Amino acid sequence: GLVKVLTRVCTGQALNYSKESLNMIASSSNGSARTAINLLEQCSGSLSGGKCILMDTEAVGQILGTASVSDFHMLTTLICEKKRSDSVSLLQSLLTKSSDPNNLINKYADYVAELIILRIQSAANCEFEGKKLMVIADCVTEILKDFKTLQNIKLISIMHMLKAIDKI
Repeated sequence: GLVKVLTRVCTGQALNYSKESLNMIASSSNGSARTAINLLEQCSGSLSGGKCILMDTEAVGQILGTASVSDFHMLTTLICEKKRSDSVSLLQSLLTKSSDPNNLINKYADYVAELIILRIQSAANCEFEGKKLMVIADCVTEILKDFKTLQNIKLISIMHMLKAIDKI
């Protein structure tokens, strides 16, 4: 897939990278190899503390306008711990920083799906309860459904997240 293409390009150009960064680039390119390579060039041209930015998933996330896995992990943790205020603050911050809020919520949906798969395959390796993950998955699905008709993703996202916290 696209990650293999990106890995070959990085190897060919002797670029240091993290697999997570390449996954973020691949998932931001909507299946297009040309877009993925353009995004890779955009990221690899930037340095973070003198190192190739591809080693720094936070920095790659900023360039791509998407959140990092650690942001998604923190959001999931806050929701599961029923920390309403912190959850709303983090979600607002992620939506504000994102160049494409709909894409951000889709990426979070992918993240939650991966957690659910991990939970099913190996419960010991997943720190989140299955029931809570299902509530979050339902919440994200509702956000994406409502966004098609209502357009205000910030309000929709906060509203559904607070409902999810009440169910957890």
